[in-house]
Amino acid sequence: MEVKNCNLVKTPCCKETDTVHKIASDLKKSKQRSILVTHNSRPIGIISAVDIVNKVVASGKSPKATKAKDIMNKVCTIDAKENVATAYFAMAKKGFMSCPVVDNNRYVGTLQLHEAIRYITQKSKQ
Repeated sequence: MEVKNCNLVKTPCCKETDTVHKIASDLKKSKQRSILVTHNSRPIGIISAVDIVNKVVASGKSPKATKAKDIMNKVCTIDAKENVATAYFAMAKKGFMSCPVVDNNRYVGTLQLHEAIRYITQKSKQ
């Protein structure tokens, strides 16, 4: 029961040097509420729409001058070969609703907490 066998969703990604203006535009196009910040295809941070409002707009910073690395939150990753139940308990303990999955240090998708529960429940019935 490895994480890579779950239905992983693709979260939009940006570089740590991208501007908040570009990130906001990418979020609008993707209709998502968060974006992963990557370095060499490995997730190193995450930015939500709320982060953009609180850390840039409400603080009076320029979206065209502020970079992703300036406002990103640290992110924990899960290895694609990790056991789904282990990943679920780690996410639940930390209060994460989703977590990026990496295979050989490259982003392959995002495991959502409800997908982990669904997968574990489905496999336990077999």
